[in-house]
Amino acid sequence: MNSGADVKPEALTDDQCWNLLARCSLGRLAVAIDGQPEIFPVNYVVDGPRVLFRTAPGSKLAELTANPRVAFEVDE
Repeated sequence: MNSGADVKPEALTDDQCWNLLARCSLGRLAVAIDGQPEIFPVNYVVDGPRVLFRTAPGSKLAELTANPRVAFEVDE
């Protein structure tokens, strides 16, 4: 069994990152609301060098207009 201790991280190119993102459709968006982290599951698509997702007006995701610093992750 491999403990992972001998696995070294590998830097990916931008194209490799976008290709990996394009393989999935469910991710999580983390934003800061009133100084606290909030994480939202989102269905998304990749459109060129952009991640697109829908949200409703008045959603907590509207906080993005005030604080565009976010984290986005996809499992795979």
